[in-house]
Amino acid sequence: MTTPGQQLDANTDAIALLQAKVQSLAEQVSADGAAIVANTARIDALEAGNVPVEPPVEPTPPPGEGFTDLGKPDYLLPVGSAIGTLQAALDQHHHVAIPAGETFAGSLTIQSDQTISVYGEGDRPVLNVPEGSHGITITAKFADVSIQGIAIHGPALPHLGSDRHGIHYKIGSTREGGLNLLIEDCEIARFRDLIFLVDDRSRSLPVPGAEGRITASIRRNILHDAFDRSNHSAGIYTEGVAAAAAEGNVTRRIGYTEDGSDPREKRSHGWYAQQYGGRIQSRGNWWVGCSANSIQARLGGEVRGDVAVRCSVGFVNGSAGSDSTYIGNLVMDQVDISPDEPRGDAFPVSGSGHIIKDNLAVRKLGSATNRTAYRDYWDAAEFSNNGSVGWVLGGDDSANWSMDEVPDDFPDFTDDLQTMLLTRPRGVWGEQYETATFIKAARESAAAIH
Repeated sequence: MTTPGQQLDANTDAIALLQAKVQSLAEQVSADGAAIVANTARIDALEAGNVPVEPPVEPTPPPGEGFTDLGKPDYLLPVGSAIGTLQAALDQHHHVAIPAGETFAGSLTIQSDQTISVYGEGDRPVLNVPEGSHGITITAKFADVSIQGIAIHGPALPHLGSDRHGIHYKIGSTREGGLNLLIEDCEIARFRDLIFLVDDRSRSLPVPGAEGRITASIRRNILHDAFDRSNHSAGIYTEGVAAAAAEGNVTRRIGYTEDGSDPREKRSHGWYAQQYGGRIQSRGNWWVGCSANSIQARLGGEVRGDVAVRCSVGFVNGSAGSDSTYIGNLVMDQVDISPDEPRGDAFPVSGSGHIIKDNLAVRKLGSATNRTAYRDYWDAAEFSNNGSVGWVLGGDDSANWSMDEVPDDFPDFTDDLQTMLLTRPRGVWGEQYETATFIKAARESAAAIH
């Protein structure tokens, strides 16, 4: 016989069980309601043709030697997707992997944290951008963005004052914002500025660059053909950037029409780092055919192991920059910017306190009003072992040492080498692409006589 106390315990247990079931049912109803809402929105999107049915998420092939592992994607874009499908995927997922070898017509917008990578074997997927549009516009207020392994192509040059960029990010002076950006293993071509990163607020700060809200890492990209008929152009343009590092990129034909003739704007630089912003770091980059400077760094920074070929000026340190480092760089085959605008210095480094050593200036081809290889270095903290080879007849007294003639075995920047750099496959790297290999051969040749 059940006692009253036992019956009370049983009833209490039954009530607790019923309450648990009610809670479970409520949770299920809530989940079902959320699923219904999500599925309804997805059905609407599917009917609009904007979002594909998601394939199973698989890991992308690991990146090659020295590339950034971006992790497992949230979403694999199906083969054959249109630009609208890609944009919708970017709007819904934080890491979208694009199939290799695909081609898209249009432009893209990134509105939040985003990673774009590539899956499968083959060439970089190509974004063909129409006249009047940026390739990728980053509009997010605060974001971490990584873009790896894609190609962004503008329309055929020359542009007519379109002021459009391959990758574009700009924070207005009164707008909140901030960006941590990685651009790696991409090809970007045929815009006014191939990469454009600007924080307008920096112009009003008492200490330029002290509170820049952009940090950028630009690695192993192929950047070529920046031109605008009515404006200066740049491979990389940074302003108000707190920290920017470029490594292993090849930047070619900046400020020229697409056939390589007729430079229209004398201030077209491989990298133009405005004075409103932090100091730069450039390591192991190729700068080829820049109609003005390979690098114009208003606040200076660190440049190591870079090669500048057929540029009208080498590496420029602005007068506002001090305590900069220029070590182990090579400037060669320097040309005039145009018949009425000869330039000529390989290393005009204004400012004070710099370390300038182990650099080479080789073979001036243009007439040049500024005939010295090194200029404005008198207040340097160290100026040592900087060579001038075949720069001007009779020697160059701006260098620590000079030679009239270029050695017969000095390495040439050949068309084959240029083609190899510009056609490097996605995810592939090796010493043949590194400036260090070329600089080593150059130094060994010059040292045999010096």
